[in-house]
Amino acid sequence: MKCFIQYADGHGDYERMPSIKYAIGEYRATMEELARHGQPIKASIHVAKDRDSIDEYPELVLSPGPRGGVKIEST
Repeated sequence: MKCFIQYADGHGDYERMPSIKYAIGEYRATMEELARHGQPIKASIHVAKDRDSIDEYPELVLSPGPRGGVKIEST
């Protein structure tokens, strides 16, 4: 399922991803890199066929989990 990820750091745009699983993996890599520098980051995943059909509200919200994993919340 094609989707878009948007990081909540205030800069950047929606990045197209081939699947939700892939987007979570990309988030995990970014989260781990920034965590080394003490910078937590959140992101949202929007399921959409193209950029023009992205809804205002995401399907999933990603954040660092309490034990170092990815916390996934459905909206």
